[in-house]
Amino acid sequence: MGVLMDRRRMRRERTEVHPPAPTVNPWRDYARLFAGGTTYLIAGGPSAASFDFGAIPQGATVVAVNDSALRVPWADICFSADGSWVTQRRQWLIGFQGRAILALPAAWRP
Repeated sequence: MGVLMDRRRMRRERTEVHPPAPTVNPWRDYARLFAGGTTYLIAGGPSAASFDFGAIPQGATVVAVNDSALRVPWADICFSADGSWVTQRRQWLIGFQGRAILALPAAWRP
């Protein structure tokens, strides 16, 4: 009986901590970030090492993926879907001045 009560309490606490899933598509909100302008998506890889990021025009939206955000810390958005990268860069993400979009469960987020 004690175990059953603990499970009920855990279930209740879990419900209070985690809100229900949204009924609208949260990606629609992100689409507004890219409306009406030019967006640069900066990915990693060897070619990024020789790219002149200073050539990106001021006012353009810049989305950096994973470690490419370290090369352009002034990016508007840092995107990651890699849990191990988020774990390794947790402190950096907390200090990131732009918006971090993490396609991960809440437990991975800083």
